[in-house]
Amino acid sequence: MKDKAYLLKVQIGRMIKVIADINGVSPSTIVNALFPVRYQMNPNKFFLLDDIDAKDLVRISFVLNYNFLEQLSMMCIPHLPVSGDSFESAKYSITLDPIKKSYSIAGKAGNCDFLNDINVGLSIRSFAESNGQNQKDIAELLKCSQSSVSDLYTKESLKVKELFWISEKLNHYFVYDLFLSRMRIVPSYTPFYQFTITFDEFEVRIKNPNDDSFLMVYLRQRQANGQNPIQ
Repeated sequence: MKDKAYLLKVQIGRMIKVIADINGVSPSTIVNALFPVRYQMNPNKFFLLDDIDAKDLVRISFVLNYNFLEQLSMMCIPHLPVSGDSFESAKYSITLDPIKKSYSIAGKAGNCDFLNDINVGLSIRSFAESNGQNQKDIAELLKCSQSSVSDLYTKESLKVKELFWISEKLNHYFVYDLFLSRMRIVPSYTPFYQFTITFDEFEVRIKNPNDDSFLMVYLRQRQANGQNPIQ
């Protein structure tokens, strides 16, 4: 994969398994709900996947109530600029109750019906043409042949790692434009007994220091003046 080595370290199937186990969701439940043909004979194989179609990962995110695409984006391409004022998907209200040692999360949830309107290849082509870039230009940036670019433009969806790779090479956050800006997932977790909240310029993290599987990451809303609302 040439210089895609950093993406090889990301095991998407294992990430899905961690969240599925926390929620008590079996691989058979996910497969029966979303992929009854592809993995019906061996549902456990699903958790061994190294990569997955981006649209499928969005569907899984809604089933498990966890935004995998957002988490993976922060792991792999956090440096890409956001082409909007804020991350709509991060607008939640978290209420902490230290007496009951629990919390609740409120927000406007949605569904993945918007996926029917998304054509990844066409979006990449439109982006290139709006910048005056032809297939030869894109081929040079992606280090591939022009025929590969022509084939790319016909694909309605791509695997997550390939989409990350293209986003980085074209310096455009396609993952946000196509998916994250439209995803409305309000997560829910079991009560906590100890937690830490940290934040920097870009994100807020809620973590249980005694449980590595417990981690919630929220991208901070960006205001029009470039300042963050949390001070």
